[in-house]
Amino acid sequence: MENMPIQGADAVVLVILLISAIFGFIRGFVKETLSVAGWIGAVFLSLYLFPLLQPFAREFILNLLIADILTGAVIFILSLVILSYISHAISEKVKASSLGALDRSLGIFFGIARGVILLGILWLIFVQFIPEKDRPEWILQAKTLPIIAKSGEFVARLLPPDMQENLNISKESDKDTMDRLKEKYDDLPEDVKDGLKNTMEDAKSLLDKGYDDQARQQMENLTKSTTQEKP
Repeated sequence: MENMPIQGADAVVLVILLISAIFGFIRGFVKETLSVAGWIGAVFLSLYLFPLLQPFAREFILNLLIADILTGAVIFILSLVILSYISHAISEKVKASSLGALDRSLGIFFGIARGVILLGILWLIFVQFIPEKDRPEWILQAKTLPIIAKSGEFVARLLPPDMQENLNISKESDKDTMDRLKEKYDDLPEDVKDGLKNTMEDAKSLLDKGYDDQARQQMENLTKSTTQEKP
């Protein structure tokens, strides 16, 4: 197992990144971004509004557990509906620009970034429930683990301060995290770097099939029209 060029966990990471990149290509940057932003926005609105609305709900519902569940659910659903409506309105306007190829190309990079963040979230959840001594060696020996762990720390610092106190995360700044992520990438073995590079090339090959001169011309026309509209 140790002689394998890419460990099992690293292979899973590369597959997740590739799948996320493909979905980003198919759905496009605008639709993907707004969709994810809507869910993330609903989650964070729930986290921040829940402590404010919890006392009011408990005044009308005697069962505290049910009161808390209903409060969180109502906040999340209402937030998601409102944000989804706004996202839909924006995406409909963007579709009129007909920049499909450019939208798909940006979707690829968004998909890869989303894959890294998703893996970071999974790692953050994993370390909260699995003590370090009980963690499988095939995960701890993964060459991509330092990057995934840093991604998890980055996500954790976006949570409310009171939640961060209960998590075992680094206190370094976001800039320090990005610098450390770059260092971790530079320290990766060449076989893993090649795997990541191949993932990017596979995603780019999808882009090459759809990005043509017509799309470039549409982008130029949109840029010109935007410039002309400025006073």
